[in-house]
Amino acid sequence: MTNLEQSKSLLVRAYNLKEGEAKPLYQDWANSYDADLVDSLGYVGPVHVADIADTYCTNEDVRILDVGCGTGLVAQRLSQLGYEQIDGLDFSKEMLEVARSKDIYVDLINADLTQTLSINTSVYDLVVSCGTFTHSHVGPEAFDELLRIIRPGGIVCVSINAEIYESNGFYKKLSNLECAGKILIESKVKIQLTVNEPVDGFVVVFKKL
Repeated sequence: MTNLEQSKSLLVRAYNLKEGEAKPLYQDWANSYDADLVDSLGYVGPVHVADIADTYCTNEDVRILDVGCGTGLVAQRLSQLGYEQIDGLDFSKEMLEVARSKDIYVDLINADLTQTLSINTSVYDLVVSCGTFTHSHVGPEAFDELLRIIRPGGIVCVSINAEIYESNGFYKKLSNLECAGKILIESKVKIQLTVNEPVDGFVVVFKKL
C-alpha cells in the first residue's frame, strides 16, 4: 500500500467512526497525522481557515481558541501570520502532545467539544477550527458553546465538510442563530480541503452579536 493509499484509508476510517472509536483512532494517528494529511493528501484546509480568519482581525493581539486543534495545523499558519495569543482545545491527549511540541500555543486544553467546556464566558476574540465539523465528528449543536466563550463582537471561523453542511443541520443551525439575532454570518466560502484526494468544504465566518 502506498503512502497515499494508506492516508486515504485513514481518512475513510475517520469519516465513518462509530461511538467509542474516535479516541483510539487519533491515539494511533497522532504521530503520523501531519505526514498523512499534509504531505500525502495535500491538506490545505487549515491554511485556508487561518488566512480567512486573518482578514477579520484588526490586530495580532487578539486572543484565539483553536477548537479541535489536533496537531496544531491552523495555529501553525496563524503563528506564521504573527499571532501569538493562541490556545488549543482537543479531546485527544496524543494529538495535543504533538501540538505542544510545536511551541505555538499559550495553553492546551484537553476537552470534548460536545460537552460544556470549563472555560469562562466571553473569553476569546476569535475561535477557529478546521476538520472538526465533519463526518462522524462534531455537530452544529457545538456552536452554542463557541458563542458562550467568545466575546460580543468576536469572530468564529470554521470549516464545515460540504457533504454534510445541510444534511447534518449546519445550515439550519446557523440560519436559526442569525434569525434569533445571536450572530451575523459574515461569509461562506467554498474551498477544497485536500488537494490529492478532493474533499470540499465551506469556511463559514460569523460574528457574535
